[in-house]
Amino acid sequence: MMKKAMLCLLLSMPFLSSLATETLPPDVRNYVDKREGCDHMRGEIPDPSDKQRMREVNREIRKLCKV
Repeated sequence: MMKKAMLCLLLSMPFLSSLATETLPPDVRNYVDKREGCDHMRGEIPDPSDKQRMREVNREIRKLCKV
């Protein structure tokens, strides 16, 4: 249980997550990459008047935030 908690803590630290993902299986790496992209795009909500950027962000959120 303690090892799982430590791994979760390490993966949540941005500067260590890239080191940790190098040793993960490809499907897990893909999930981590998509999850990081999803989290990033959720923070990229533009000014509502910027319709083009809003469409781009929404498209990326739909693509990256699926499970």
